[in-house]
Amino acid sequence: MKTKAVTLKILKYLVTITVISAMILVSMVFVNRKKISYTENDAEETQTCLNNPYRGWYHIAGLTLKDHPDQSGDAWASGVMKNDNSSMFLLEINLRNYRTSEISEGALQELDEALSAFSEKKKSIILRFLYDWDGKADQSEPDSLSLIQKHIVQTCAVVNKHTDAVWLMQGCYTGNVGEMNGGSYLNESSVIQLVHTLDENLDPSVFLSVRTPVYQRIITDSHLSVTEENSFNESLSSRLGLFNDGMMGSESDLGTYGTIPYDPDGDFKKAGTRKQELLFQNKLCSFVPNGGEAVFVTDYSRYPACMDTLKQMHISYLNSIHEPSLMKYWKETQAENKSVFDTIGDHLGYRYFINHSSVSVSGLLHQKIDFSFSMTNTGFAPAYRKFDTAFILTKEDTKKVLTYPVSFDNRFLNSMSSSDLSVSIPIDQKMTGTWKVSVSMYDPALDVPVYFANKNTDSDGNTEIGTLIID
Repeated sequence: MKTKAVTLKILKYLVTITVISAMILVSMVFVNRKKISYTENDAEETQTCLNNPYRGWYHIAGLTLKDHPDQSGDAWASGVMKNDNSSMFLLEINLRNYRTSEISEGALQELDEALSAFSEKKKSIILRFLYDWDGKADQSEPDSLSLIQKHIVQTCAVVNKHTDAVWLMQGCYTGNVGEMNGGSYLNESSVIQLVHTLDENLDPSVFLSVRTPVYQRIITDSHLSVTEENSFNESLSSRLGLFNDGMMGSESDLGTYGTIPYDPDGDFKKAGTRKQELLFQNKLCSFVPNGGEAVFVTDYSRYPACMDTLKQMHISYLNSIHEPSLMKYWKETQAENKSVFDTIGDHLGYRYFINHSSVSVSGLLHQKIDFSFSMTNTGFAPAYRKFDTAFILTKEDTKKVLTYPVSFDNRFLNSMSSSDLSVSIPIDQKMTGTWKVSVSMYDPALDVPVYFANKNTDSDGNTEIGTLIID
């Protein structure tokens, strides 16, 4: 009996201790628990064009390399940019002076200086090396494929020093105006050799582009060489995109497409119909860039048909001047309360818009604030370079800033698609107060902010999405 009484006493003691411990724990939870409230800002899209890298209207500048240039490369570049505030340039580098020889050190230095100047001004550069500006490539190109390959090796060594700004190279150095038509080196074997030489010598962060979809399939020996599974892995297939300088000029885009459908399982090395090739580009250019020149006022380039075509092709960049009659038509025709020209310019490439945000609280002893926000890409194309995304809390009274990285690969946010992003932030005693909540995105290559299409985005690229109060 005595043993039983002792056991009961011990049990009562343990129960008492457990209850007291639970009460202490509950008291600690309620004493330390913060009261959280969040007010979301209204999400309103700006109507302005965003000055973001790797997308938009571009201007062309041409430079002929020489042993002893009349001016330095940076002086030439400064002259180009002096009265032109474009954020993107297509630089056509003419190598005709080296038709029979390797490129001299003086000429390579001129190229290096020019690229450095554009890089310092944070410009996005599309590069096209060529031997001809007059439609006479057969008279200006070297007599041997091996010399062109040597020129590729020499120029790539310079370009590789400027991969912050140079994000894309067009063509394979051959053809009239470097557009892969005319000349002596556009047979299947030569093109494959030249593009593979480019691939082997150019930094893999730089994209390559060829003139037609059928060239892309010939070089990769595949009907569709890149999908989400093998995208952005630095292989040739994952970096070989397209450029089109006959865009919407006719049903075939001035010979870019054919008239007879090809069989994807058989004769994919033939040009398909317009409908077929647009579907091909829609898939391919979800992972590699596409752009060029739109030409002539046709049924394909008139509004609103042009918008659907540019979206289906995932166009990131267009010539702002050529072709004049079409540019005039686009500027004089209204669409969405502005000109077609401006509407297209707004949506070239990617255009990110934060359209919703919310907050929830998790954890007992260790509270966390779980932020969620939705981002939509209203542009024609993805961004093909990865940006850094961050969540920012700014205290209203002290202006203290807390920054939290967001795990997000923006390259996979395709045109007219949305992603739901989240970040969890542990709360400590020092966080009591009112905080402005913002989201930012940043391009580490060019060292510039990426602006959202939200109206309340500041000059540093921070977009305020709400107010958080921690009581």
